[in-house]
Amino acid sequence: WCKSAAGQWGVCAPRGAGPASGDASGVRLSEVSPQSGSGADWVEIVNLGAEPAERKAQRRPDKPWILSGEQAFSYREVDNLSGRLAQGLSRVGVATGDTVLCMSQNRVEQVFLWCALAKCGALLVPVNTHYRGNILSYLINDSLAETIAIEAEFLQQLIDVWDQLLHLKRVVLIAGKRESPGQVWEQIASRYETHQYSDILDDALFEGDTPGYRDFMGVFCTSGTTGRSKGVTMTPVSYTHLTL
Repeated sequence: WCKSAAGQWGVCAPRGAGPASGDASGVRLSEVSPQSGSGADWVEIVNLGAEPAERKAQRRPDKPWILSGEQAFSYREVDNLSGRLAQGLSRVGVATGDTVLCMSQNRVEQVFLWCALAKCGALLVPVNTHYRGNILSYLINDSLAETIAIEAEFLQQLIDVWDQLLHLKRVVLIAGKRESPGQVWEQIASRYETHQYSDILDDALFEGDTPGYRDFMGVFCTSGTTGRSKGVTMTPVSYTHLTL
């Protein structure tokens, strides 16, 4: 799977032939712009296949799964980070079946969020980072989401439509240690429950029931060529069929 700079997800062709196991190896996110937090302009997910990440973390824990610039994250590291994030999201009120918006460029935190939501049974709803005004408020309201994870550079777009929002309650800021959201974050905090991504990471791992292959794990919006964007629910089975 790859995500463009505009925030639209789609299926990418592998850069090279995968291993004999059938994994799609070396899938690169295309058309991305530089990441302020990771120091990389792309995120690469290797060894993408049907086997659950938790099982791969047990079978080959030190094998690289995500590459971002000079950073590499093994199956064990991703499993651990997403488990801590899933526990933290549950702690602040994200429950099974909830939709969670994500308005972010390509960065590793977004991948960890996706994995974490899958673990706690919540659904990721990616938001096109070019959306503003009515189309942005429509998508946020239509998703029924109470939580959005968002990068600092898109906070003003959220503020511009907050009078139109019906369900949003909490905002999670996706930011690296050297990134500062500035005064706009104070405006957000005056209206919503706010959390820093780094503070959401719990010391404990998520221990709840994880969803099955046919449970929903994401809502991906159409481009809206002939009308307003429509949300399409996806399951792990759907991802498996598209990536193999």
